[in-house]
Amino acid sequence: MTNRTTSPCAAAMSGLSVFTADSSDALHTGCKNCAPVESPEQELTDREALCLLFCCCNANPSKQILAEISGIGDFVVPPVATDLINPKKAIDFRQQCVSDALRDANRLTKYQSRFKPEISYNMSTNPPSPFMHRDGGLDTTEPSRNWITRARTEIPNFTAGAGLVRRPDVVVVSNPAQPPIQSNIDHVYEMKFPGDRVNKRQMEAYAEIAGGEEKASLLNAENCGCDEEKMKQKVQAYLPQVKPIWQEVEKSILQALRHPAPPPWVEPEPIPVPFPPIP
Repeated sequence: MTNRTTSPCAAAMSGLSVFTADSSDALHTGCKNCAPVESPEQELTDREALCLLFCCCNANPSKQILAEISGIGDFVVPPVATDLINPKKAIDFRQQCVSDALRDANRLTKYQSRFKPEISYNMSTNPPSPFMHRDGGLDTTEPSRNWITRARTEIPNFTAGAGLVRRPDVVVVSNPAQPPIQSNIDHVYEMKFPGDRVNKRQMEAYAEIAGGEEKASLLNAENCGCDEEKMKQKVQAYLPQVKPIWQEVEKSILQALRHPAPPPWVEPEPIPVPFPPIP
């Protein structure tokens, strides 16, 4: 069984200039944009851009495409869906949509985006330190590919679920060419979709990562104004430009899964003709 998740919001939002601005733009929290304004999206503040993405994903959660050996089934899952293999696991496809968009933006910029999604932090150090991919012993701007192994070896008496590692939804940095250490953090954002519970200890940990309560904020449907007509119009203003392409790509994927192409034809090797018996 193969599961795939996709979202039109990730395709629409990952290319926003506020998410892909490089270090030469030197953006910071509250700055409308330090580069010349060439499009409306460049006038978005950090918070406005994240709220736009949040509301888009809230209204258009990722779609799960399920392919089975016996056939093909495709469906739109609810915002939070139980894992089909392990019912104890649940996936929030709204959160997945946000992660996909920001990860795509990071890949587009070779991990030079100011918006760092789901960086794992070692809470046993003071201040908390990010687990980043290392090159020549130095931290890069790319998240660690084996942070769980590093947590087990670098954190004394590490126990999973004890709060020794924290992963904020989004860390916004001042200089995207440098790792997201505390001195380089503009703001930390946690996103809570409808139905999610706010964890006080979690927010306290994020304030510790950021370097102060004023640098850690909670985003939700209410304070982002997702139900307001103005925000709904903003979201729709970005989606139409990718919807037609998105629908065609999705259609092609499903078509290929339902009717896989036959393997390339290989001419059969000729059967050797036996020599006639010698009289």
